[in-house]
Amino acid sequence: MKKTIAFITAMLIAAAFTGCNSSPDNSNTPNKPDSSEQATEAPTKVEKEAIDPFENITYTISEESIYPNNFEITFDASETPLGKITTFTYFVESANDKEIIIKSRANIDDELTSEFLTEYNFTVGENEKTFTINVEDLKTNFISTDYISGDNKTKIISAMQNFIDSELKIPEDAEYESIFDDLGFESNNPDYLAEIEAEKEEFEKEKAESQALTFELAELYAIIPVASEYEMNDQKIRSSIESYADDSSFEDVKIYKNKASFTSYNPNMYSAVMAIFKSNKNEFYSVRLTHPEFIDGEITEESLTSLELRDMFISGAWICGFDSIEEAYKCGTFNRESFDGTPDKYFGDAADTENKVVKISLS
Repeated sequence: MKKTIAFITAMLIAAAFTGCNSSPDNSNTPNKPDSSEQATEAPTKVEKEAIDPFENITYTISEESIYPNNFEITFDASETPLGKITTFTYFVESANDKEIIIKSRANIDDELTSEFLTEYNFTVGENEKTFTINVEDLKTNFISTDYISGDNKTKIISAMQNFIDSELKIPEDAEYESIFDDLGFESNNPDYLAEIEAEKEEFEKEKAESQALTFELAELYAIIPVASEYEMNDQKIRSSIESYADDSSFEDVKIYKNKASFTSYNPNMYSAVMAIFKSNKNEFYSVRLTHPEFIDGEITEESLTSLELRDMFISGAWICGFDSIEEAYKCGTFNRESFDGTPDKYFGDAADTENKVVKISLS
Protein backbone atom coordinates (compact mmCIF):
# COMPACT_ATOMS: atom_id res chain seq x y z
CA MET A 1 0.00 0.00 0.00
CA LYS A 2 2.80 2.37 0.88
CA LYS A 3 4.50 1.59 -2.45
CA THR A 4 1.28 2.39 -4.30
CA ILE A 5 0.88 5.73 -2.52
CA ALA A 6 4.53 6.57 -3.18
CA PHE A 7 4.11 5.70 -6.86
CA ILE A 8 0.99 7.84 -7.25
CA THR A 9 2.68 10.73 -5.44
CA ALA A 10 5.73 10.41 -7.70
CA MET A 11 3.56 10.40 -10.81
CA LEU A 12 1.72 13.56 -9.66
CA ILE A 13 4.98 15.33 -8.94
CA ALA A 14 6.38 14.23 -12.35
CA ALA A 15 3.25 15.48 -14.12
CA ALA A 16 3.54 18.81 -12.37
CA PHE A 17 7.11 19.21 -13.40
CA THR A 18 6.23 18.22 -17.05
CA GLY A 19 3.53 20.88 -17.15
CA CYS A 20 6.00 23.52 -16.00
CA ASN A 21 8.62 22.56 -18.63
CA SER A 22 6.11 22.69 -21.49
CA SER A 23 5.18 26.25 -20.70
CA PRO A 24 5.97 28.62 -23.62
CA ASP A 25 7.27 31.29 -21.27
CA ASN A 26 9.48 30.35 -18.36
CA SER A 27 10.39 33.91 -17.53
CA ASN A 28 7.66 34.21 -14.89
CA THR A 29 8.48 30.95 -13.22
CA PRO A 30 9.66 31.67 -9.70
CA ASN A 31 13.12 30.57 -8.83
CA LYS A 32 13.35 27.61 -6.47
CA PRO A 33 14.32 28.95 -3.08
CA ASP A 34 17.58 27.90 -1.64
CA SER A 35 17.20 24.99 0.74
CA SER A 36 18.99 26.98 3.38
CA GLU A 37 16.19 29.56 3.29
CA GLN A 38 13.41 27.01 3.96
CA ALA A 39 11.98 27.26 7.47
CA THR A 40 12.22 24.06 9.44
CA GLU A 41 8.90 23.43 11.25
CA ALA A 42 9.26 21.88 14.73
CA PRO A 43 7.15 18.79 15.43
CA THR A 44 3.89 19.57 17.25
CA LYS A 45 3.93 18.60 20.95
CA VAL A 46 0.78 16.75 21.97
CA GLU A 47 -0.52 17.90 25.34
CA LYS A 48 -1.39 15.19 27.83
CA GLU A 49 -5.06 14.75 28.66
CA ALA A 50 -5.84 15.27 32.36
CA ILE A 51 -8.23 12.81 34.00
CA ASP A 52 -9.90 12.83 37.39
CA PRO A 53 -9.37 9.38 39.00
CA PHE A 54 -12.27 10.04 41.41
CA GLU A 55 -14.89 10.88 38.80
CA ASN A 56 -18.03 8.79 39.50
CA ILE A 57 -16.66 7.35 42.75
CA THR A 58 -19.47 6.60 45.26
CA TYR A 59 -19.98 5.33 48.78
CA THR A 60 -22.95 3.53 50.32
CA ILE A 61 -23.92 2.77 53.91
CA SER A 62 -25.60 -0.55 54.62
CA GLU A 63 -29.28 -0.42 55.60
CA GLU A 64 -28.53 -2.31 58.82
CA SER A 65 -25.93 0.21 59.94
CA ILE A 66 -26.34 2.02 63.26
CA TYR A 67 -23.39 4.32 63.86
CA PRO A 68 -21.12 3.64 65.68
CA ASN A 69 -22.49 0.45 67.25
CA ASN A 70 -22.74 -1.59 64.05
CA PHE A 71 -21.63 0.43 61.04
CA GLU A 72 -20.49 -0.41 57.49
CA ILE A 73 -19.55 1.95 54.64
CA THR A 74 -18.45 0.74 51.19
CA PHE A 75 -16.54 2.80 48.61
CA ASP A 76 -17.06 1.90 44.95
CA ALA A 77 -14.55 3.10 42.34
CA SER A 78 -15.73 0.70 39.62
CA GLU A 79 -17.01 3.47 37.33
CA THR A 80 -14.03 5.79 37.69
CA PRO A 81 -11.71 6.35 34.70
CA LEU A 82 -9.08 4.05 36.24
CA GLY A 83 -11.50 1.75 38.06
CA LYS A 84 -10.66 -1.36 36.01
CA ILE A 85 -6.91 -1.28 36.61
CA THR A 86 -6.14 0.90 39.63
CA THR A 87 -6.68 0.15 43.30
CA PHE A 88 -7.60 2.88 45.79
CA THR A 89 -6.34 3.38 49.33
CA TYR A 90 -8.74 4.70 51.99
CA PHE A 91 -7.83 6.02 55.42
CA VAL A 92 -10.14 6.96 58.31
CA GLU A 93 -8.68 10.21 59.55
CA SER A 94 -11.32 10.61 62.27
CA ALA A 95 -14.70 9.23 63.31
CA ASN A 96 -16.50 11.01 66.12
CA ASP A 97 -19.96 12.07 67.27
CA LYS A 98 -20.04 14.90 64.70
CA GLU A 99 -18.52 13.62 61.47
CA ILE A 100 -16.53 10.89 59.76
CA ILE A 101 -13.55 11.99 57.64
CA ILE A 102 -12.09 9.47 55.18
CA LYS A 103 -9.22 10.22 52.80
CA SER A 104 -8.76 8.42 49.50
CA ARG A 105 -5.85 8.02 47.04
CA ALA A 106 -5.65 6.37 43.62
CA ASN A 107 -2.56 4.15 43.44
CA ILE A 108 -1.32 5.51 40.10
CA ASP A 109 2.30 4.53 40.81
CA ASP A 110 1.45 0.88 40.36
CA GLU A 111 3.16 -0.57 37.29
CA LEU A 112 0.02 -1.32 35.29
CA THR A 113 -1.47 2.13 35.90
CA SER A 114 1.79 3.90 35.07
CA GLU A 115 2.06 2.04 31.76
CA PHE A 116 -1.56 2.83 30.94
CA LEU A 117 -1.14 6.57 31.60
CA THR A 118 2.02 6.68 29.47
CA GLU A 119 0.58 4.65 26.61
CA TYR A 120 -2.53 6.79 26.27
CA ASN A 121 -0.84 10.10 27.06
CA PHE A 122 -2.94 10.72 30.19
CA THR A 123 -1.97 12.65 33.29
CA VAL A 124 -3.52 12.80 36.75
CA GLY A 125 -3.90 16.11 38.53
CA GLU A 126 -5.17 15.98 42.09
CA ASN A 127 -4.73 12.43 43.35
CA GLU A 128 -6.35 12.69 46.79
CA LYS A 129 -9.96 13.17 47.76
CA THR A 130 -11.49 13.68 51.20
CA PHE A 131 -14.97 12.44 52.09
CA THR A 132 -16.72 14.13 55.02
CA ILE A 133 -19.86 12.42 56.32
CA ASN A 134 -22.16 14.29 58.71
CA VAL A 135 -23.16 11.92 61.52
CA GLU A 136 -26.59 13.56 61.84
CA ASP A 137 -27.35 12.28 58.32
CA LEU A 138 -26.93 8.68 59.49
CA LYS A 139 -28.90 6.26 61.62
CA THR A 140 -27.13 6.54 64.96
CA ASN A 141 -27.08 5.41 68.53
CA PHE A 142 -27.62 7.96 71.30
CA ILE A 143 -24.08 9.34 71.37
CA SER A 144 -24.58 13.05 72.00
CA THR A 145 -26.78 15.18 74.24
CA ASP A 146 -27.39 17.36 71.18
CA TYR A 147 -30.07 14.85 70.20
CA ILE A 148 -32.16 15.75 73.26
CA SER A 149 -33.57 19.02 72.01
CA GLY A 150 -36.51 20.39 70.05
CA ASP A 151 -39.02 17.80 68.81
CA ASN A 152 -36.87 14.92 70.06
CA LYS A 153 -37.01 16.20 73.61
CA THR A 154 -40.77 16.75 73.40
CA LYS A 155 -41.38 13.25 72.02
CA ILE A 156 -39.19 11.56 74.63
CA ILE A 157 -40.78 13.36 77.59
CA SER A 158 -44.28 12.69 76.23
CA ALA A 159 -43.52 8.98 75.77
CA MET A 160 -42.12 8.74 79.30
CA GLN A 161 -45.11 10.58 80.76
CA ASN A 162 -47.58 8.26 79.02
CA PHE A 163 -45.55 5.25 80.10
CA ILE A 164 -45.49 6.06 83.81
CA ASP A 165 -49.21 6.83 83.71
CA SER A 166 -49.92 3.45 82.15
CA GLU A 167 -47.64 1.63 84.57
CA LEU A 168 -48.88 3.15 87.84
CA LYS A 169 -52.48 4.11 87.10
CA ILE A 170 -55.41 1.75 86.63
CA PRO A 171 -57.15 2.58 83.34
CA GLU A 172 -60.35 4.56 83.69
CA ASP A 173 -62.37 1.96 81.78
CA ALA A 174 -60.96 -1.00 83.74
CA GLU A 175 -63.47 -3.28 85.50
CA TYR A 176 -63.06 -5.77 88.30
CA GLU A 177 -62.65 -9.36 87.12
CA SER A 178 -62.84 -12.45 89.29
CA ILE A 179 -60.43 -15.26 88.62
CA PHE A 180 -63.45 -17.48 87.96
CA ASP A 181 -65.09 -15.15 85.42
CA ASP A 182 -63.12 -16.53 82.48
CA LEU A 183 -64.05 -20.08 83.46
CA GLY A 184 -67.77 -19.34 83.25
CA PHE A 185 -68.56 -20.40 86.83
CA GLU A 186 -71.44 -18.84 88.75
CA SER A 187 -71.93 -19.30 92.48
CA ASN A 188 -74.87 -18.73 94.83
CA ASN A 189 -72.68 -19.10 97.89
CA PRO A 190 -73.47 -16.02 100.06
CA ASP A 191 -69.96 -15.97 101.55
CA TYR A 192 -68.38 -16.06 98.11
CA LEU A 193 -70.67 -13.36 96.77
CA ALA A 194 -69.90 -11.18 99.79
CA GLU A 195 -66.21 -11.71 99.20
CA ILE A 196 -66.59 -10.73 95.52
CA GLU A 197 -68.42 -7.54 96.49
CA ALA A 198 -65.70 -6.64 98.95
CA GLU A 199 -63.05 -7.21 96.30
CA LYS A 200 -64.99 -5.05 93.84
CA GLU A 201 -65.18 -2.24 96.37
CA GLU A 202 -61.45 -2.52 97.05
CA PHE A 203 -60.71 -2.50 93.32
CA GLU A 204 -62.83 0.61 92.73
CA LYS A 205 -61.12 2.31 95.65
CA GLU A 206 -57.66 1.50 94.27
CA LYS A 207 -58.79 2.60 90.84
CA ALA A 208 -60.02 5.95 92.14
CA GLU A 209 -56.79 6.49 94.06
CA SER A 210 -54.64 5.63 91.04
CA GLN A 211 -56.70 7.88 88.80
CA ALA A 212 -56.00 10.71 91.22
CA LEU A 213 -52.26 10.19 90.85
CA THR A 214 -50.33 12.77 88.88
CA PHE A 215 -46.67 12.70 87.86
CA GLU A 216 -44.53 15.72 87.17
CA LEU A 217 -41.14 15.54 85.47
CA ALA A 218 -38.53 16.57 88.03
CA GLU A 219 -35.20 15.83 86.34
CA LEU A 220 -33.92 14.52 83.00
CA TYR A 221 -30.58 12.83 82.32
CA ALA A 222 -28.62 11.34 79.44
CA ILE A 223 -26.52 8.20 79.90
CA ILE A 224 -24.06 8.20 77.01
CA PRO A 225 -20.61 6.81 76.20
CA VAL A 226 -17.63 8.72 77.57
CA ALA A 227 -15.78 8.36 74.27
CA SER A 228 -16.68 10.71 71.44
CA GLU A 229 -14.06 9.27 69.08
CA TYR A 230 -14.75 5.84 67.59
CA GLU A 231 -12.54 3.26 65.96
CA MET A 232 -13.24 1.29 62.81
CA ASN A 233 -12.18 -2.34 62.65
CA ASP A 234 -9.54 -1.19 60.11
CA GLN A 235 -8.24 2.36 59.86
CA LYS A 236 -6.54 1.90 56.48
CA ILE A 237 -7.62 -0.38 53.65
CA ARG A 238 -6.87 -0.92 49.98
CA SER A 239 -9.58 -1.76 47.48
CA SER A 240 -9.62 -4.99 45.51
CA ILE A 241 -10.54 -5.36 41.84
CA GLU A 242 -12.71 -8.26 40.75
CA SER A 243 -14.02 -9.10 37.31
CA TYR A 244 -16.54 -11.60 36.03
CA ALA A 245 -18.48 -12.39 32.88
CA ASP A 246 -21.82 -10.69 32.34
CA ASP A 247 -24.10 -13.69 31.83
CA SER A 248 -27.05 -11.41 31.11
CA SER A 249 -25.47 -10.32 27.81
CA PHE A 250 -24.97 -12.32 24.60
CA GLU A 251 -21.73 -10.45 24.03
CA ASP A 252 -18.58 -11.42 25.87
CA VAL A 253 -18.62 -8.58 28.36
CA LYS A 254 -16.69 -8.37 31.61
CA ILE A 255 -17.94 -6.52 34.66
CA TYR A 256 -15.37 -4.94 36.96
CA LYS A 257 -15.83 -4.19 40.66
CA ASN A 258 -13.43 -1.98 42.58
CA LYS A 259 -14.61 -1.81 46.19
CA ALA A 260 -13.45 -1.42 49.79
CA SER A 261 -15.44 -1.44 53.04
CA PHE A 262 -14.98 -0.09 56.56
CA THR A 263 -16.87 -1.58 59.51
CA SER A 264 -17.22 -0.83 63.20
CA TYR A 265 -18.78 -3.10 65.81
CA ASN A 266 -19.29 -2.03 69.42
CA PRO A 267 -22.01 -4.32 70.82
CA ASN A 268 -21.43 -3.33 74.45
CA MET A 269 -22.04 0.37 73.91
CA TYR A 270 -24.83 1.53 76.22
CA SER A 271 -26.97 4.65 76.09
CA ALA A 272 -30.26 5.76 77.62
CA VAL A 273 -32.40 8.72 78.62
CA MET A 274 -33.44 8.70 82.27
CA ALA A 275 -36.24 10.74 83.81
CA ILE A 276 -37.22 11.21 87.45
CA PHE A 277 -40.91 11.91 88.06
CA LYS A 278 -42.46 13.23 91.26
CA SER A 279 -45.99 12.15 92.18
CA ASN A 280 -48.57 14.25 93.98
CA LYS A 281 -47.93 11.91 96.92
CA ASN A 282 -44.33 13.10 97.10
CA GLU A 283 -42.88 9.85 95.82
CA PHE A 284 -40.15 9.74 93.17
CA TYR A 285 -39.89 7.30 90.26
CA SER A 286 -37.24 6.57 87.63
CA VAL A 287 -38.08 5.83 84.01
CA ARG A 288 -35.45 4.86 81.44
CA LEU A 289 -35.62 4.96 77.66
CA THR A 290 -32.98 2.40 76.64
CA HIS A 291 -30.90 2.39 73.46
CA PRO A 292 -32.73 5.18 71.60
CA GLU A 293 -31.89 5.44 67.90
CA PHE A 294 -31.97 8.42 65.56
CA ILE A 295 -32.29 8.82 61.79
CA ASP A 296 -31.20 12.14 60.29
CA GLY A 297 -31.05 13.47 63.85
CA GLU A 298 -34.67 12.52 64.66
CA ILE A 299 -35.60 9.83 67.18
CA THR A 300 -37.32 6.78 65.68
CA GLU A 301 -40.87 5.96 66.73
CA GLU A 302 -39.85 2.36 67.36
CA SER A 303 -37.19 3.26 69.91
CA LEU A 304 -39.71 5.37 71.88
CA THR A 305 -41.28 2.08 72.99
CA SER A 306 -38.12 0.82 74.77
CA LEU A 307 -39.19 2.15 78.17
CA GLU A 308 -38.87 0.65 81.62
CA LEU A 309 -39.87 1.65 85.15
CA ARG A 310 -36.78 1.14 87.28
CA ASP A 311 -36.93 -0.65 90.62
CA MET A 312 -34.47 -1.96 93.20
CA PHE A 313 -34.49 -4.86 95.61
CA ILE A 314 -34.45 -3.23 99.05
CA SER A 315 -35.18 -4.87 102.41
CA GLY A 316 -36.62 -8.00 100.80
CA ALA A 317 -38.90 -6.26 98.30
CA TRP A 318 -38.75 -4.63 94.87
CA ILE A 319 -39.26 -0.89 95.27
CA CYS A 320 -39.99 1.60 92.47
CA GLY A 321 -41.31 4.56 94.48
CA PHE A 322 -38.80 6.44 96.65
CA ASP A 323 -38.98 9.12 99.35
CA SER A 324 -36.23 11.28 97.84
CA ILE A 325 -34.99 12.32 94.45
CA GLU A 326 -31.51 11.05 95.38
CA GLU A 327 -32.82 7.51 95.90
CA ALA A 328 -34.71 7.64 92.60
CA TYR A 329 -31.51 8.84 90.89
CA LYS A 330 -29.56 5.89 92.31
CA CYS A 331 -32.25 3.53 91.07
CA GLY A 332 -32.22 5.11 87.62
CA THR A 333 -28.45 4.94 87.24
CA PHE A 334 -28.08 1.46 88.70
CA ASN A 335 -26.43 -0.81 86.11
CA ARG A 336 -28.40 -3.95 86.82
CA GLU A 337 -27.38 -5.43 83.47
CA SER A 338 -23.86 -5.95 84.80
CA PHE A 339 -24.97 -7.17 88.24
CA ASP A 340 -23.09 -10.38 89.08
CA GLY A 341 -23.09 -10.46 92.86
CA THR A 342 -20.38 -7.81 93.17
CA PRO A 343 -21.11 -4.46 94.85
CA ASP A 344 -23.65 -2.28 93.09
CA LYS A 345 -22.46 -0.59 89.92
CA TYR A 346 -23.81 2.73 88.76
CA PHE A 347 -23.57 4.50 85.44
CA GLY A 348 -21.40 7.57 85.62
CA ASP A 349 -19.78 6.87 88.96
CA ALA A 350 -16.04 7.09 89.56
CA ALA A 351 -15.52 3.44 88.61
CA ASP A 352 -17.37 3.76 85.30
CA THR A 353 -14.86 4.64 82.59
CA GLU A 354 -17.19 3.85 79.68
CA ASN A 355 -20.33 5.88 80.42
CA LYS A 356 -21.23 9.27 81.79
CA VAL A 357 -24.46 10.76 83.14
CA VAL A 358 -25.29 14.24 81.91
CA LYS A 359 -28.14 16.33 83.31
CA ILE A 360 -30.45 17.80 80.66
CA SER A 361 -32.14 21.14 81.20
CA LEU A 362 -35.94 20.93 81.30
CA SER A 363 -36.39 24.38 79.79
